[in-house]
Amino acid sequence: MRLLDVKTINEMAKKKASSKTSAKKGGVVNSIEGPISKEQLEEWLEEYDIDFDEYTITDGKVNILTTMDLDASDELITQIPVPLGEVDGDLNASVKSLTSFNNFPHTVKEGFFCYDTNISSFDQLEVSVGGDIDLLMNP
Repeated sequence: MRLLDVKTINEMAKKKASSKTSAKKGGVVNSIEGPISKEQLEEWLEEYDIDFDEYTITDGKVNILTTMDLDASDELITQIPVPLGEVDGDLNASVKSLTSFNNFPHTVKEGFFCYDTNISSFDQLEVSVGGDIDLLMNP
């Protein structure tokens, strides 16, 4: 597993020239360390198997048009590095290194799974969930 930060995202984006474009991708997204480019965002989303046509940006938040599995990547994250708005499918946030609900979406249209993390307080979590919820095995 590796820690993926904005510096790493920048380096990855430089290595991979992206020719993908889409009219629905307008807007600026700020990561936890500042603004990131479309290419940097897509590089980060690619770590979670989210393709360039499976997200939109609204009011500076990334909306995922499918299921998102934060456990699908090798990166060690303590919080989601970019603000999420909505997830149209399930959100699996069962990542042992997570310590915060910072940047979590306000809406998950299907199931929300966030078990066996290092999140000790659920006070910051404000999410509307349309399906199952699993918050077991957290401190």
